[in-house]
Amino acid sequence: MRLQLDRFNFERKYVSIEDLLVYCTETDCSDLYIKVGEKPYISRYGKILELNCREITRDIFQTWYGLYVSNELNATYVREKFLDLSCGIRIPEDSPNYCKLDDNVYRYRVNLSFSSEKNTATFRMIKPKTLTFDNVNLDKQLKEVLEERFAEKSKILVVTGVTGSGKSTTLASCINTFMQKGKCLDNAMILTFEDPIENIFHSTDTSRIVQKELRKDFRNYPNGIMSALREHPTHVLLGEIRDTQTVNAALEMVKTGHSCYTTFHSSSVSGTISRMLFHLENQTDLKYDLLMHLNMILAQKLVPNDNGYLVDYEYLIFTHEVVKYLIEALDSDKNMAVEVEKLMNDEDLIARKIVKRMEY
Repeated sequence: MRLQLDRFNFERKYVSIEDLLVYCTETDCSDLYIKVGEKPYISRYGKILELNCREITRDIFQTWYGLYVSNELNATYVREKFLDLSCGIRIPEDSPNYCKLDDNVYRYRVNLSFSSEKNTATFRMIKPKTLTFDNVNLDKQLKEVLEERFAEKSKILVVTGVTGSGKSTTLASCINTFMQKGKCLDNAMILTFEDPIENIFHSTDTSRIVQKELRKDFRNYPNGIMSALREHPTHVLLGEIRDTQTVNAALEMVKTGHSCYTTFHSSSVSGTISRMLFHLENQTDLKYDLLMHLNMILAQKLVPNDNGYLVDYEYLIFTHEVVKYLIEALDSDKNMAVEVEKLMNDEDLIARKIVKRMEY
C-alpha cells in the first residue's frame, strides 16, 4: 500500500529529508524509514506504508547528514556502523504550526545504520507539544499511583515496553505534570542523561531541569554520574537502561540519595526484573541492591486501531512484602520471571496490578 503525499509537491526533481520529516510530523506518523536507493516508508498507527515519491539518493541523504551529524558523531558512525542522535527542524512558514511552538522546531530521534553497505536511517517523531496528563490519556488510578511513586526518595522507577510503546511519552508527561506548583517535583533539581535527548523539558520558577546527551554533554555514564553528583541534583532521569553499565549507573544514583526514573525494553513486569538481574549476572550483591531500591515497574503496550492507539498497562509496586518475597526467591535460585508472575496474581502479597485498555 502506498500513501500519496498531499502537502508537498513531490513531483519536483529534488526531495529533501526535512520535507519528509515535516510531512510525517503533521500527518501523525510515528516513524520514517529511509534507505539510500529506495523509496521511504512510514509507520502510521502501526501500519507500514511506502511513500509515493522519488527514491532517496545518496546526495539527498548526504545533504541532510552534513547538516545534522557533527565530525565527532560521524567518527562514531563510521567506526561502530550505527549511531543514535537527535535532530530538530525549523517549522516551515507555510505550516499550520509555524510560530506556535516555543522554539518553532519539530524534533526527532534518529538511528543511523547500514544495510548492504548503504546508509539507512530510522526517524522517530517526537510529539510537538509539552506532554502532561492534560493531553496524554492515562488512567485516573494510574495517575494517582504515579504521583505517589514519584514522591518516593532514593528509588528507581522504571517504565518498560517494546520499541514504540510510548515509554518516553508517559515518562515525559509525568515529569511535566509533577514539576507544576505544589506537585511532588516542585522545588526539584533534575538532571537527565539521555541517548539521545528526545522531549525538551523546561524549568519552572521553582524547579530546574538540565538535560545532557551522551557523546555531546558527557562521555559515558560513569563520568556523567561523577559530574552529576557535583551538580547537587535531587532527581535523575536516565533515558534508558540497556546494559550492565546503565544498571550500575541507576544504582549509583539511588545509593547516593537521588531518585531515579528510567525506561527499559521489555514487554512485561516479570521480563523486566529477570532481564535487569541478568545484566548483573556475576554481581550478586548488586542484585540484592537492585531489588531493594526498585520503586515501581510500569509495563505498557500500544495496540493500534484505525484512528490511533489503545494502551494496555500493568504495574508492580515494590512494597516491603514484595521485596522480601523476591529476595527469598533470589536466595533460593528460583526462576525470577515465574516468581514475579506469581506475585502479579497473588493479592495476599500486596503486589498491585492493573490492566487497562484505553485510547492513548
